[in-house]
Amino acid sequence: MDIFGSALLMAGCEFVNDSVITIYNTTNNLSNNHVTAIIQDKNYNYWFGTVNGIDRLDCTKVNWDHFNEGNTGLINNNVSCLFKDSAGNVWVGTEGGGLCKYDGQFWWNDSTEICKETMFL
Repeated sequence: MDIFGSALLMAGCEFVNDSVITIYNTTNNLSNNHVTAIIQDKNYNYWFGTVNGIDRLDCTKVNWDHFNEGNTGLINNNVSCLFKDSAGNVWVGTEGGGLCKYDGQFWWNDSTEICKETMFL
């Protein structure tokens, strides 16, 4: 269990809140059931690192954004860890691909100065 009361599972992710269990998996928009990391950002969005990229859940709109090598600056879709710094940047460690950072507008990685701009409204 992590600090959000969630369980990292090979079958998706479970959240327990006020005795209500919510299960996120590939049947309700999680890109892969192998969840490797979870963080919550300053806007209360949940970020799920998976072996198929990153899924961000906007809980206020129940809207999902999917980040992967094809639409961002991720070097590798196999996410091993996520970290949110004090400036609100999301740092992503990838398995065999290196380190990436998302500042809310641009993706950066350790092999290029600036990557793709991602526009999710």
